[in-house]
Amino acid sequence: MNKLRISIASLIIGAIAASTPLNAQTISSGDSVLNFLSPQTPLGISISQGIENSFGSDLKSPGTGDLSILRLDTNLTYSKSYDLSFFRAGFTYEYSDYDWSNASPFSKTNSFGLNGFGLHTFEKDRPWGVFGLASLRWGAEDNASLGEGFSFLGAVGPTYSFSKKLRIGAGLMVITQPQQATRYLPIVTLNWEINDHWSIRTFNGATVTYDLNADKETRLDFTVQYETRDFVLKTQTSPTGITDEPAVAEESVIVVFGVTQKIGGPFFVRAYLEGNLFREFELRADGNKYQTIKSDPAIGLGFQVGANF
Repeated sequence: MNKLRISIASLIIGAIAASTPLNAQTISSGDSVLNFLSPQTPLGISISQGIENSFGSDLKSPGTGDLSILRLDTNLTYSKSYDLSFFRAGFTYEYSDYDWSNASPFSKTNSFGLNGFGLHTFEKDRPWGVFGLASLRWGAEDNASLGEGFSFLGAVGPTYSFSKKLRIGAGLMVITQPQQATRYLPIVTLNWEINDHWSIRTFNGATVTYDLNADKETRLDFTVQYETRDFVLKTQTSPTGITDEPAVAEESVIVVFGVTQKIGGPFFVRAYLEGNLFREFELRADGNKYQTIKSDPAIGLGFQVGANF
């Protein structure tokens, strides 16, 4: 999966055109930096509550049985646009319940996140600008140390606007994860509003959005993206004999088809169907991987309700 991480990471900041506010929400429910960066989150305060259920899928050898996952997430963001700049700050919380039919390496986890993002254009009506991003995450199993589950993602780089509807960017990203070495990766991004109905953006994958009536009331979207979650477990002795707080990196590749509908005033609802094409858990202790768990493809359903003020 390291090659996949690198190739997808080159798209991770595709929402740097977030200075173009739209009245819709993120492509999926979840505690995700890339959801936070979505250009579809409007200015002002946005709050949402989501639920997602990934139905049971068989574990691959040497694992046995199946795995289903229930997630709940809460997201709060504040966005503000200035004459030449844009700023967004956010808080996220995600609860995950992993239901293993046989032996359970972990079950319930909690994740908290703080995010900051800025975009500045050097001169009015000029194409060049710069962006910066910082995302801090703490993830842990119930009764494990949140402090040990700290991860960080930061990025900075220039942007170039061909027009008000087409922006590209490039830069350097740094990633730290529990029990893993710090990584530095190049990034390339795109955000393009093709016309009043169609738009495309890339970050940890690609999203195509269709505004049904070109009025920002009803939106359809199709997405292919890479997701990762990091958290630590309670102190235990690994099969290799090391007593530690193991770290888990959950990686998946998903496809999503969703519908977002405004329902009056500041409120909106969202529903989506998710296909999980690949899911893998890497468990590490003392910096070394000691177990990998993989599952077959799975289907999930999600629902989200929120408001923009």
